[in-house]
Amino acid sequence: MKLSEDKENEPSSSDRNQGEKGSTEEKGEETVGVDISSLDTYTTLKLFMSILAGTVWRTLGLVVNPRTNKIEKDVNQARIAIDVFEFIFKQIEGKLIEEEKRRLSNLLSDLKINFVTHQL
Repeated sequence: MKLSEDKENEPSSSDRNQGEKGSTEEKGEETVGVDISSLDTYTTLKLFMSILAGTVWRTLGLVVNPRTNKIEKDVNQARIAIDVFEFIFKQIEGKLIEEEKRRLSNLLSDLKINFVTHQL
């Protein structure tokens, strides 16, 4: 069971347009991509952890693969993504503020629980 807090790791339609310069159809707003080469190491790792979490949800078959529009399940990929997420978390844990630490720890727990629940 995925908690509502984890929805922030699922790309929204506006997130998919991120990086494309131009106007969005819904609001007529200009979107500008972020130059990730200017991010510090900890921010880059947190961004990567968010990507890994999305990969876990997708490879557990809980989110549609946006490229194929199909539910695809690959528990081996999910296991690797969780292990890498946990490794990165342990490496940067001391540099996180309490709120980030709690949020990422809860997300890691949710990923693990969902892995156990959906690995069959």
